Amino acid sequence: MAEQIMVVDYNPLWPQKFAEEQERILAVIGAYVEDIQHVGSTSVPGLAAKPIIDIMIAVYSMSLVEQCIEPLASLGYGYMGELGLPERHFFPKPPPAGWGHRTHHIHMVLKGSNQW
Repeated sequence: MAEQIMVVDYNPLWPQKFAEEQERILAVIGAYVEDIQHVGSTSVPGLAAKPIIDIMIAVYSMSLVEQCIEPLASLGYGYMGELGLPERHFFPKPPPAGWGHRTHHIHMVLKGSNQW
């Protein structure tokens, strides 16, 4: 049976949840991060969305992605490589589980790239 994707009403706590996660991320990989943004439907005030905080991280070089894997794992993220989108590295939290279990997604790219 296919897993259902849940869309919920806008939660005014989503920006706060992003800010809290941003702090945790910067604490472990801040030296590699050029920019970090709350993206996706949870970043749009008033918009119903899947309750997953999408985070776009621009690193200074794609060669730094490998150095981010273990620190992000310490925060509960899994690493799934490019997952079909060249030049975008994907980290779900928690690691690969069903949509209903995920709380955050990191999309790691280069600033100014097609994925950015």
